[in-house]
Amino acid sequence: MITFSINEISTLLLAIFTIGIFGYLIGHVSVHGVNLGTVGVFVVALIAGHFGISVPNGITNVGLIIFITGVGLSAGPGFIASIKKNGIKYSILCIMTIAVGGVVCAVIVAVFGLRPELTVGMMSGAFTTTPGMSAARDVVSASADAVTYVVTGYGIIYPLAALFKVLFMQIYPKAVHADMEYERSLIQIKKPGLMQNSAQSLRHYLTVDPQGIFCLALASVLGVFFGSFAVPLPHGAQFALGITGGPLIVSLLMGHWGHIGPINLQVIKNILDPVKEIGLFLFYVGVGTQGGHSMVRIIMENGLILVFIGMLLVIIPMFFGALVGTRILRLPLLNCLACNAASMTFTPAMAALAEKSQCDDVASAYASTYPLALLTLVLTCQILVTIL
Repeated sequence: MITFSINEISTLLLAIFTIGIFGYLIGHVSVHGVNLGTVGVFVVALIAGHFGISVPNGITNVGLIIFITGVGLSAGPGFIASIKKNGIKYSILCIMTIAVGGVVCAVIVAVFGLRPELTVGMMSGAFTTTPGMSAARDVVSASADAVTYVVTGYGIIYPLAALFKVLFMQIYPKAVHADMEYERSLIQIKKPGLMQNSAQSLRHYLTVDPQGIFCLALASVLGVFFGSFAVPLPHGAQFALGITGGPLIVSLLMGHWGHIGPINLQVIKNILDPVKEIGLFLFYVGVGTQGGHSMVRIIMENGLILVFIGMLLVIIPMFFGALVGTRILRLPLLNCLACNAASMTFTPAMAALAEKSQCDDVASAYASTYPLALLTLVLTCQILVTIL
């Protein structure tokens, strides 16, 4: 007798690829010239998460590392040049954006009378900074009640902030009528020597794996180790690049160097593009289902007014960063938005920008800003929860 049964692994695979089918279908729909692209997977994953679909963190992290290292290897040749050209402006915009978030946080406490612990928790959720939330939690660890407020505030805003930032990177260039071809020409840096992938450059170095898996694996392993080093900060907090910053910086440096001794570290674009897309797909499925688990419940439990107040901590810094970066600091739009994504410490926003612009060079601006943003947010959350 023929029987039909689906085990746990089969169920997981069906869930992942079903989200992919509907996500890409939705992402293909264009409204007034705007389409979600791969972000459609993130939106469908949020809905799936609300209905109880779960994806293991391991799959999410594998997708993240595949995408990050692919982007880093592609953008690496322009990384150092990007820092030399705009590094100071990136740092200024990052600190100003986080400072504005801190001011908004203080105003919310003063005007609406919310508990400082709750508001700082919402700020950490708005900036999607788990280290910042952990730092604030450690400062108030003597009070279980205060710790609960910090964590609750973080949970209220995080999933909505994630969705807003991804959509912002898709919609803002269209809203300001950006000429994407022109903007790409401003951020793209001429790639020296090795990244031209010419026969002449390849002839001098040993290509271990023509499919590029060796380079991706090497960048991932070294990046995870590099990101695991933690620097102690006051009140028991720690600063670490983690599995986002570590692999990103290592892969950017590998792409910049082009080779280590006789070993070629080049991966051609035709290989990197589908690899990045697979990684981004898995990452969006994972973070989307995780955020979807709590988004609707949190909104229902805490009311739309509290959610609206918390979203001010996302919306105001995002628009501030975009406007100040382009109008005052005179950064090109894509550089500015990549720096903005890093200041808000949200890798999917950078991924959405890279897809929208079809330009991996945004990763250089992101990586130039990301470590400073992590450190500044940890210290800011600690200070705010102490003084408010």
